[in-house]
Amino acid sequence: MDTGILRLLWSAVLEISPDTVAGLSDEVLAKRLVDQLRDRVCLSAEERAAVTSYIQNKRPLILDVVQG
Repeated sequence: MDTGILRLLWSAVLEISPDTVAGLSDEVLAKRLVDQLRDRVCLSAEERAAVTSYIQNKRPLILDVVQG
């Protein structure tokens, strides 16, 4: 996964409301963020899988960032 995709991902994270993130399962959160990325850039199957795995591994950090 390249730095451009990571920047776009964290930009998408910052756009989600804290209430929304808290109520989503890992799977749904990952799908929502990947869908937002796919709206901005074309992702290969490998990149989608890498982003999904990254989101699932970073969920605690994502929650911390969103809840600020």
